[in-house]
Amino acid sequence: MMAEGGVEEFFQETTQNIATNWTVQQTYDASQTLLEGVGEAGLFALMSGGIFSGMSGAIQRLANDPNLSEEDKIKLSQAQENLREYERQLKAQSFNDIKQSYEIGQRVNKNK
Repeated sequence: MMAEGGVEEFFQETTQNIATNWTVQQTYDASQTLLEGVGEAGLFALMSGGIFSGMSGAIQRLANDPNLSEEDKIKLSQAQENLREYERQLKAQSFNDIKQSYEIGQRVNKNK
């Protein structure tokens, strides 16, 4: 599970990074290379995706413990939801970064 999450994030982040670079290249900086920063972004995504998946799996295993009190199950459920929400926010921010790069490029091109 941990490896799957990391690999999934790696592919998402590298694809987004290439898309951002392409947008920059096509809209306002023709010298932008497609692979600039892709390796670093991919490595970070691989590590952070693996950590998120690992934490989520660990919380799930703890929550399935038959000796766990109801109060602790509720706390673990909330921790799991907080983790998911944080991950959703990070993904939304990546999308917003791409959109913002595109919009800036469009404005710059109109002013040329």
